[in-house]
Amino acid sequence: MAETVTCAACGAEVVLEDPILLATCACGAEVRSRRHPREAGSDTEIDLYKVLGIDRGATEAEIRDAYRRRARETHPDVGGDAAEFQAVQAAYETLSDPSRRRSYDRTGRTGDRRRGPSGNVPDVVGMSPVEASRTLLTAGYVPRLMLRPVSGSSPLANRVIGQQPGPGAGLPPGAPVAIVVAVAEAGALWARVRELTRDFAQGVLDGFAAATSRSGRTRRIELDAGDTSRDRGRAVGAVAGSVTVGAVRTAGCLVRTVVWLAVTAAITVASFVIGLFRPALGIAVFVIAIVVLTLLVTRGYRLQRERWRSGDWV
Repeated sequence: MAETVTCAACGAEVVLEDPILLATCACGAEVRSRRHPREAGSDTEIDLYKVLGIDRGATEAEIRDAYRRRARETHPDVGGDAAEFQAVQAAYETLSDPSRRRSYDRTGRTGDRRRGPSGNVPDVVGMSPVEASRTLLTAGYVPRLMLRPVSGSSPLANRVIGQQPGPGAGLPPGAPVAIVVAVAEAGALWARVRELTRDFAQGVLDGFAAATSRSGRTRRIELDAGDTSRDRGRAVGAVAGSVTVGAVRTAGCLVRTVVWLAVTAAITVASFVIGLFRPALGIAVFVIAIVVLTLLVTRGYRLQRERWRSGDWV
């Protein structure tokens, strides 16, 4: 529910959305809602039978049916008022208990000694969050914080600008009361830090991509650290990319070396077995195999160097 309030300083109209009760006008003056005037000192007991919409002679089944109907009508999730919903719950808690109902019919009061002197939600709008929480706890209610961002220069920052239920609402003890706290948005310094971090991260990605690409060697001069955050990120990314490329190439060389050693061992064993039966043939097979393997290894290393020079990883 929105409320339009006229600013006393400049006459402009300010719209307050529930549960906001305090705002600032364009002229800088504070504007307070008039939806929930505080009812300090009131000790009036609500007629629980009227809350449920039943007669005083209603049976337990009628009380239960009335509670279900009123709970559906007043539940905040379907657009009902939270204070009215709390009142319906409190009425059912009293009238559904035979002993408490008899006491209420006799005295006209709920008899709950935990309730504050007025039984009304105190007005905490404009207080600090700590002061508002202390006030609600002292009155027997449970504060629940809701944060609403405002500009860092707003005079409402770190103050309570709304509450639900509003001031003066009658609630049973232990009921939750939501308080809306205005929180200053991130300042210029924090925004600058986020911008620098984003630029640095993008620079790292650019530098890593450049160092691991085919044209990485030709772009080495461009990856030197500059004055900006992105330039420094590129330098870090280039170093990380170069280390990655080197690690991959080293691992590839180790794998190929192990394969060649295994092949050499296999040739040696095969030549030895053949030499047991025909020594001359075994020696010939060993010599020819070693020569062929040497030529293949030499050619493989030459091709590998050419691929590295062209920018390939492996």
